[in-house]
Amino acid sequence: MRITSSSRSVSNTTPVVCVGSAAGDRRRAFDRSVTDRPVRWVTWPDVLDGAVDWAELLADQPVLRLDSPSDDPATDARLLHLGGDTPGPVGTSRLLRHDRWHAGLAIALSRLDEQLRDAPAHRRLQPSATLLAVFNKLATAEVLNRAGVPTPTTEYATTVPDALEVLAGRAQSFVKIRHGSSAAGMIAVRRHGDRWLAHSTYDPATGANVTRPVTLHGREALTEALTPLVRQGVVIQPWLPKVTAGGGTVDFRVVVIDRRARHVLPRVVSGTPFTNLHLGARRGDPEAIRAQLGADTWHDLLATAEHAVAAFDPPALYAGVDVLVRAGSLRPYVLEVNAFGDFHEGIEVDGQDTYRAEMAACDALRVAA
Repeated sequence: MRITSSSRSVSNTTPVVCVGSAAGDRRRAFDRSVTDRPVRWVTWPDVLDGAVDWAELLADQPVLRLDSPSDDPATDARLLHLGGDTPGPVGTSRLLRHDRWHAGLAIALSRLDEQLRDAPAHRRLQPSATLLAVFNKLATAEVLNRAGVPTPTTEYATTVPDALEVLAGRAQSFVKIRHGSSAAGMIAVRRHGDRWLAHSTYDPATGANVTRPVTLHGREALTEALTPLVRQGVVIQPWLPKVTAGGGTVDFRVVVIDRRARHVLPRVVSGTPFTNLHLGARRGDPEAIRAQLGADTWHDLLATAEHAVAAFDPPALYAGVDVLVRAGSLRPYVLEVNAFGDFHEGIEVDGQDTYRAEMAACDALRVAA
C-alpha cells in the first residue's frame, strides 16, 4: 500500500483520508484547497487489491472521503473489466459500457465496505448505497419521486422500438444512458408529426462521444444512434424549457453541503440543448442571474436542491444537484444528482470553495458530536 500525504501544519481540525487517483485534476484541486489538516490519499486500485492498512490509516478517527475513480483512465478500465466488459482502451472518446462500469463500481464499493467492517471508528462522507443510487438515473428518479422532489417524468427502455414508442408520445424529449455521466450518449429529440430531428453527444458514424453534438435528421438516423445506447438501458424524460437568464438559457449546478445549498454554478448556453461545460456552456454570474430571477425563485431553486440530497438514505454529506427552472412557471426541477459534483474551482462562498466548506462542515459535526 502506498499512502501519500501533504506536509502541512495541523490544527484542531478533522483529519481526512481520501480514496481517489494517484494524480489528476481533482486530487490537485483538493490538495491546493485543503491545507489546514492532515490529508492522506489511497488509490482505488489499492482498495481493489486489498492493499490498504485501514487500522493504521484510520487510527486518528478521520473522515473518509471518496473521490471519482474516473480521474484515472486505468481505474476506469479496471472497473469496466470487473463489471464484465471486454478489456480495451479507456480515455478515448469511444462510447463506454456505463452499465458495466456501474457494476464494477458496485464491486469496488463492496470490497471497501468489507475492508472497513472492523476498521477503527471513522465517518464516511458518502455511503456506498447512496453512491450507487445516484449513478443510476432510474433509481434516482424513484428516490426523488418518493420524496416529492419535482423531477421530470422518467420512463425506461431497453429496446429501440420501446424507446421510439415513448419518444413518439411527446414533442420533445431527452434520452440518457441509465448509468451514464458527463452527458455521454445523450440525445435531445424533437418530433413534429412524422418528422424527427435530434442532437446527440454520441456520433453513430464514428461510435464516439463528441464535444460538438451531431445533428440527426429523421427516424432512421435516430434509430441508428439509439441502437447501442438501449443495450445499456436508457431513461427518457420530457425536454422541459429552461428559463432565459444571463444571456442564454440556463440551468444550475448546486452543491449541497451538510443539508445546505452552498455553491451555485449557472450554466448558460445558446443554440444547444446541452448545458455541460465541456460541451460549450459557459459559467454565468450567480448574483446577476439571482437578481434576474428574483428572490422567491432563487429560494425555491436552493430549497429544491437541498430536498433532493436529503431524499437519499443513508445521507451523503455533500452532492452536486443539477436543477432547471422551468420557463413560464419558474418551478425548479431536479435533473441529476452527482456524487462527485463538487469539483468547481474558482467558486467561493464566504471565502470557502466547495472543498473547504465540506471540511468546515466535518469540523462542526465533530464538535457537535
